Amino acid sequence: MTERKGNGGLERFGLSLDDAMGLARGKRRAVARYLLNFGHDAEARDLLKGVAAENPGGMQYRMWLAWAYLALNEVDEADSISEALLSEFPDKQSVVMTRAQVMLARNDPRAAYDLWGKFANEPENGYGYWTRVGMAAQRRGDWAEADLALSRATACYEQSRAEDPESDGFPIHLWKAIARQCEHSGVRDSRFHAEIEQIRRAEEEKLRQELAKPDPKTGRSESRVKTAPLREPPDDPLPVEESDSVRMLGTDCPPNEELQNNLKDYFGFSEFRRGQQQVMEQVLAGKSVLAVMPTGAGKSLCYQLPAMLVDGVTLVVSPLIALMKDQLEGLPAVVQRQATVINSTLEGDEISRRLVDAAAGKYKLVYAAPERLRQSPFLHALKTCGVSLLVVDEAHCVSMWGHDFRPDYLFIGRALRYLGEPAVLAMTATANPRMRVEIADHFQRRLNVVSTGTHRPNLCLESIAVPSDDDKMRELARLCGEMRGSGIVYVRSRERTELLARLLRREGVKASHYHAGMDDVERTKAQDDFMDGRYRVMCATVAFGMGIDKPDVRFVIHYSPPESLESYYQEAGRAGRDGEVSRCVLLYTSGDKRNLTRWMRREMISIDLPRKCYELLRELTREVPFAAVHIDDFRRELEQDETRIRVAISLLENAGLAKRHLDVPSTATVAVTANGPTEDEGEFADFVQKARLRVGQRIAIETMDLARRTEIGPAQIERRLLDWQASGYLTYHGSGRVMLLERTLAAKDAKRRLQDNLDSYARTQERRVATMFDYAESRQCRHDLIAEHFGESHVEKCS
Repeated sequence: MTERKGNGGLERFGLSLDDAMGLARGKRRAVARYLLNFGHDAEARDLLKGVAAENPGGMQYRMWLAWAYLALNEVDEADSISEALLSEFPDKQSVVMTRAQVMLARNDPRAAYDLWGKFANEPENGYGYWTRVGMAAQRRGDWAEADLALSRATACYEQSRAEDPESDGFPIHLWKAIARQCEHSGVRDSRFHAEIEQIRRAEEEKLRQELAKPDPKTGRSESRVKTAPLREPPDDPLPVEESDSVRMLGTDCPPNEELQNNLKDYFGFSEFRRGQQQVMEQVLAGKSVLAVMPTGAGKSLCYQLPAMLVDGVTLVVSPLIALMKDQLEGLPAVVQRQATVINSTLEGDEISRRLVDAAAGKYKLVYAAPERLRQSPFLHALKTCGVSLLVVDEAHCVSMWGHDFRPDYLFIGRALRYLGEPAVLAMTATANPRMRVEIADHFQRRLNVVSTGTHRPNLCLESIAVPSDDDKMRELARLCGEMRGSGIVYVRSRERTELLARLLRREGVKASHYHAGMDDVERTKAQDDFMDGRYRVMCATVAFGMGIDKPDVRFVIHYSPPESLESYYQEAGRAGRDGEVSRCVLLYTSGDKRNLTRWMRREMISIDLPRKCYELLRELTREVPFAAVHIDDFRRELEQDETRIRVAISLLENAGLAKRHLDVPSTATVAVTANGPTEDEGEFADFVQKARLRVGQRIAIETMDLARRTEIGPAQIERRLLDWQASGYLTYHGSGRVMLLERTLAAKDAKRRLQDNLDSYARTQERRVATMFDYAESRQCRHDLIAEHFGESHVEKCS
């Protein structure tokens, strides 16, 4: 198994590849060793190629280059180098070990054993010896022996590095590969990763110190390490087990007869899928949980059944209206009667009625979009009835550096506090260890993690390189013609969805198209036609798919590579939800990476947009620090779409330049009843006097004006009105909801923090594109690559 093709190792030290090539020999050697040992294989290869070319007769760098090629599964190049080295240095132990590992990669274990035999009598006191013992045990499948060898190898390594800081340490690649297989076989826990991470941290600190030393000739230091920007994801995330924020749980647990009876009574199922019972038991015990399960693994049931069994309401925060609609309609009748949806498709009066019913305890299950959590009437109704569990679907959307960031998810943490800190069930199919920690930190609580892994063995993952766009069209027509059953073709542009649908129809394939530019009626008809089988193939942008519960999709074709591996696997995962074998095909040309990078850079937010947002906010808050403003005002003024403006405002918050509060109504309609408090004193009496209200009189007033008159802060005014309404003192209705923004006092480093965040996001996006094309071009088992990307155990080759 190869190491992650990591990039970003040089960035840790503020270096480019050219910078690294120009270092003094000792520093360059230390940088190369770090890159090679800790998973930055592509960077190590590029650096070592340049160094080896400068010194073609040297041994060290050529040997390390062979290891980099091996890590990248470029076995032919490693074979050529190791063969030449062995002929030149036949008695050098490290060269022989390198050649032996190449033989293992060539599936020739006998040749590897013969090479190891040269050092059969070596004392048992070196990490080289114990690494060979581990490799031999690995080939035999003796995982207990391999586990023991790893422990002794790491101990010997740390001792040797303490005695000789220049010792090479290249077996770390081998140790990681063997450790993953030990874990897969059930004989090793995650402590080994902690040991390696400890070594990595120590090595990084040593390298920082080495780079900081001035060159004796020039007096120049190479230390250009920058402080990490706010919340930037690290290149080598810590194993999830190491964080105080998360705790890994197994997926196996003894049968729970009572829970199984409830499952049968409410949903008609006789048994749980893997991981479901464990999640439910944690939720019913009042624990907060992160469920990481692949698409189609039954995540929804993990909260739907507990919702029927606990007191209070289960609130489900979901990003898409279609997803909520499908989940509600898919519930059994006995559950559906106790569930509701509150979203923007409803009229205001209907929303008010459902909120009243929710406050009265009519519902056990409430679905809502994340932006509802910014609305006081919604939170007030749910607080009244009591929320026992808050479910966050697609929880990866909380990550500003995630592949599917949604700014409104950032408010969930504050909403939790307002709702009385209920337990949380966060759910996602795409969360690597670093993102799991970020999710837990955002909710400010320890999460018990139940992960069934991303691996779906019924999916055949394929990648096909084609010479040109014309060839790609022909290949698409061929694939859709030969594959049976329903399929989805994902395309980046709206125009191309229509073009490809026409092409397929000319080839005799019943195909339609779907994209966000169609009106609601057209989209609904296209979706229904596909679901009902009137069209076999849907050519669509990413607007199609999430929440479309069609279990018998037999293939998903990506006509163009998406912007990240997370997006790809999420979209590909819409095939084969019924468990039957299905194909997931990625088509790409040599120009697709360039096109995707260009598109990504064009779509990326530059510092100009948050700066313009801040200038507009400063203009609106010239006299007072608060502004009630509709996002359409920003959109028209700045000529940007709503999503980009929401992200820009989130960036301003992150940099400490602004704060977005709960949304407020632009107009408040208030009438004081005869049931107010009898005493003349108190906050309510003061409010009535300052607002110039009289009993029975109904007035409509701008909310900001009402806050100014009554000297109640704009961020608190609506909550006070709702409290007084609940006490019977007045009636209240708000209309025309707008954002409430506060301009904060800018810190001295605010501009730097903002730019650092944007730079970090740009680097993250570029890494995503690179990882996507690493996947497309790799010869490694694709399931294994994806498991590795998400920090999971080794997957045996499946095809």
